[in-house]
Amino acid sequence: AALAHSVLAEKGGEKAVSLSKWKDKIRKDWPTVEVRSVLASNEGNSVQVGDSISVRATVHLGNLAPEHVTVQVYYGEELNNRILGPLTSDLELKQKVEKGLYEYEGVVSAKDSGSYGLSVRVIPTHPNLTQAHELRLIAWAK
Repeated sequence: AALAHSVLAEKGGEKAVSLSKWKDKIRKDWPTVEVRSVLASNEGNSVQVGDSISVRATVHLGNLAPEHVTVQVYYGEELNNRILGPLTSDLELKQKVEKGLYEYEGVVSAKDSGSYGLSVRVIPTHPNLTQAHELRLIAWAK
């Protein structure tokens, strides 16, 4: 917290003002963020240790730039439609499909055998946030 304070306070608080404006924009534009589709290999199937699961997601960001978000696959062992001990892995931006619409891809490796579940989520990202969920904004795949 002390380090974050000193960084944000530099040059008369320029970074703090910039971060505040960025947060306002994110909050204003966040309702348009939507995970439009998710395609995954092995989805709903049992996997073995070391199996790779490819994930592709199409995400609508509206007026937000891709560098202001992180798109993640949220995955783990599934029991009764709940993901137990979830892990996350960032997906990589692959291409802009059209204005505001982007495609992300990634691969996750199964660390255990069994039934795996996964979802995709989008969270805001900025280098001066003190923690990933500071804004309490998450857009989940439906």
